[in-house]
Amino acid sequence: MITRRSFISSISQTAALLTVGNSLLTSNTRKHPEIGVLLGTVEKEMNTDPESTLKKIAELGYKELEFPRTYSHPVDTLKKIIKSNGLTALGGGENITHLTKEFAMYADEYNKMGKQYVFCYWPWFDGGLNKTIDDWKKQAGLLTKLGKQYKKEGLKLAYHNHAIEFVETEKKIPYDVLLQNTNPEYLAFQMDIWWIRKGLKDPMEYINNYPARFEVCHIKTAGTIAGNEEVESLDYKKVLAASAKAGFKHFILENEPAIAEPFSYFKKSMPFIKSLL
Repeated sequence: MITRRSFISSISQTAALLTVGNSLLTSNTRKHPEIGVLLGTVEKEMNTDPESTLKKIAELGYKELEFPRTYSHPVDTLKKIIKSNGLTALGGGENITHLTKEFAMYADEYNKMGKQYVFCYWPWFDGGLNKTIDDWKKQAGLLTKLGKQYKKEGLKLAYHNHAIEFVETEKKIPYDVLLQNTNPEYLAFQMDIWWIRKGLKDPMEYINNYPARFEVCHIKTAGTIAGNEEVESLDYKKVLAASAKAGFKHFILENEPAIAEPFSYFKKSMPFIKSLL
């Protein structure tokens, strides 16, 4: 005989089992963000045999590509090779000189290629030495203006850091100046985690202080830079666990300096990155 108490108990147990089941299903079917590579890591291979290079990258599970130009291929040809391998051209870039003086060319080529981002890898029209905070503020204004122009063309300008942005200047950090004096509508940030640590700063400091400002991140997996204590101390697990807060939408693997066996590096890095996301 089923009593009211046993009926309620049965429902409670069933609900608990469903909750556990749904939790396991969510865990087992959780979709990892798509991980990409910077083709500069396989520059030599792309120049000699882009078809084979892109095929290998796709077979290793990577989906997105960051690259500046077309490796002497017509846009339509390279686009076809990329698409046939199930890959996506995420973006590419140059220093501010090229992105400004050759604006029309980059806007046209990147749109034809289907890219989303234009990355600014260097903010100065010169070597960037002896800059004042006012200089950095002016450059933030130029980046905003350039970002507006690219936005009109359907592209988003994103700033890629190195270490120069973290050299204290007039008791301020230039990277903070850029973040504080630019509008997210016109300028995204591509956080290079390795370079922030190379500049003796903590990536988490910027994620906590400027949430949602970093749409793309560059990853150099642990242990690739031998003898560099600052970089080897990177806590990728902690940084990538804060991806939602940071605003990371795209994860791009690269290596610096160049390495002799990039495909072996790509193969080992994929499970490592996935384990952290």
